Amino acid sequence: MKPEDVKIVFPLDVPTVEQGRALMTEVGDHIDIPKVGLELIHSIGTPAAVALPKEFGKLPFVDAKLNDIPNTVKGAAKGITSHRVHAFNVMASGGQPMMEAAMEGASEAAKELGIPRPKVIAVTILTSLKLSHLVELGICPAKLLLLNEEEQRAVIHIMTLGEMQAAITEIVMRWAKVSVDAGVDIILSSPWESAAIHAKWPNIDLYSPGIRLPDSPPDDQGRTLTPGQAVKNGVKYLVIGRPIRNPEGGRTRKQVISEIRADIAQALMGQKIP
Repeated sequence: MKPEDVKIVFPLDVPTVEQGRALMTEVGDHIDIPKVGLELIHSIGTPAAVALPKEFGKLPFVDAKLNDIPNTVKGAAKGITSHRVHAFNVMASGGQPMMEAAMEGASEAAKELGIPRPKVIAVTILTSLKLSHLVELGICPAKLLLLNEEEQRAVIHIMTLGEMQAAITEIVMRWAKVSVDAGVDIILSSPWESAAIHAKWPNIDLYSPGIRLPDSPPDDQGRTLTPGQAVKNGVKYLVIGRPIRNPEGGRTRKQVISEIRADIAQALMGQKIP
């Protein structure tokens, strides 16, 4: 992988067209893929949210997080595809039949309209979730599966950070396998799990949120790495929002993007990552 292969995905996580347009005017030429997500979509509607990045000549990634019965998701995938977008995502927790339905819907709509099919991204475990959150939901790694709730809490309490991350990676890898079997184009995980996914499926592209600069303040993204660390793990698409939108230390947004590009280039210097 070369530095120019790595794409910066910038979320337009704002509630109005005016705010989104202002961000695109400032950084649109310096990022690769605008992301329109739930805040913008539910504030101004999907057609308007998708149209906004197109004003600047860029096809968006629609962060819709589809998760429903297969037939409903298939219809939603057709609807999103009709807007001609770069990509949209589905939740891997919806299962293989649902993800297959999304692929079918996108393929059918693209063929009917004579347009390229958007990439379909499978979201595994959200970067804000810790192991304790997953276990509370009944999503358990093998070592905790047969324990009762009190025993599970006790085991998690004495686990090291490395052991907890290994447990999360185990879960993510199971969901990634189902996603790959469903035929999706891209797997989305935190950058901490990306190395294992890339080692297992080197030909599938990886999206990762939770990308932070060393001086980024803590927030609700629990499993984070720097841009350079993420690309070393095989991540091609870096979803970077708050570090760009809210730059620290008096820097401009363009300066932060330049630092991100430099960190990526430094990390890939001499590296041979497929």
